[in-house]
This record gives sequence, structure tokens and C-alpha cells, in this order.
Amino acid sequence: ALVENGSWAPCAAKKMRAVLDTMKQITVLEPTVTIRSAVKPEDEEHLRALAETVRQEA
Repeated sequence: ALVENGSWAPCAAKKMRAVLDTMKQITVLEPTVTIRSAVKPEDEEHLRALAETVRQEA
């Protein structure tokens, strides 16, 4: 699961994924969550969805 700060590092998730894709036996869960500056209500929804995905994979 990737969470990036879209304010100062809008390409962070893409770069992290590039590094993670070179690793064996690793799964990156979707969705990638981008937060710009402060957490907003719609970001909370995305974080909840990501948490549910992580819970299902555990």
C-alpha cells in the first residue's frame, strides 16, 4: 500500500512502486492514496478503503 504527499512529492508513489517492483515476493495493494497538504474528508474515505484492503489481505 502506498500513501504519498501530493504537495511536495507528487511523484513519490510512482518512484516507490518502481523500487518495489524490483523486489521478489512482494505485493503492493491498491489504491494508492495521495494526500495534498492536510487530510481532507475525501482523503479519509480513500484511507478507509485502503485500510479495508489491507485488512482483507491480512
